Amino acid sequence: MIIKDLDFAQKSTHKNGIFGGASASANTLTFASKDLALAAADADARGKSVSVNTRTNTRINPKFGISTTRARADAIAITRGGTSRAVSDSRSRFSYYSS
Repeated sequence: MIIKDLDFAQKSTHKNGIFGGASASANTLTFASKDLALAAADADARGKSVSVNTRTNTRINPKFGISTTRARADAIAITRGGTSRAVSDSRSRFSYYSS
């Protein structure tokens, strides 16, 4: 989508819930101006034996032609056999030309 003559725009949401002893929450944020665009999202879920967290951030700076993205996920499960954990962390940076 191309937006011309944009001064400022922002949108955010937040949701929480409790489901049978487990809790979950999610947040999003979007911000745009003529020199910068940001998008961020995070989600958390917790139960008796499971915990999951995710985070994603994206930043676009058209003035310098740079896009940066970071995504992170962390999951923990506790069972009779022990504790298992998985972690993922990803970062990307792109340079581009816009006319």
